[in-house]
Amino acid sequence: MPGIARAAMPAHARDISLLMKGLGTERAAVDIRRAMTQPRSVWTVVETGQGAVLGVQWIEAGPERALAEIATFTAEGAERIAVGSALFEVTRAEARRLGYRWLIADLAAANSGAIVYYRSRGFEPVTGRLAGPRGSGRMRLGYDLR
Repeated sequence: MPGIARAAMPAHARDISLLMKGLGTERAAVDIRRAMTQPRSVWTVVETGQGAVLGVQWIEAGPERALAEIATFTAEGAERIAVGSALFEVTRAEARRLGYRWLIADLAAANSGAIVYYRSRGFEPVTGRLAGPRGSGRMRLGYDLR
């Protein structure tokens, strides 16, 4: 196991922000702390025994009650699939507990690492009304929690 998966706390916000920035995504720590308090959201981290954040995953309520949007970030150099697996075990259980039916990942179509990760967890391409606009350079993968 690459680290310990547990619920993210507001004290993790700065480290999560720095992790995301290192991967090319800007999100301020204050915004992360605010997002952690939103109803029906779940934030999970994997951290080393020394407290260094190796990965973060969260779900937030989607446009429909049964749908949650999921995002995952893992540190460069970490055992990324193992970290992602540990994150997803916690997230999936919490999503079911909250009554979600679907997890949706909205990805850049060029992000092959994310596509491989989500597909390895059982996510499938979304079709129909949840698929999003065609030709947008994005793709949506869904996971059925039933």
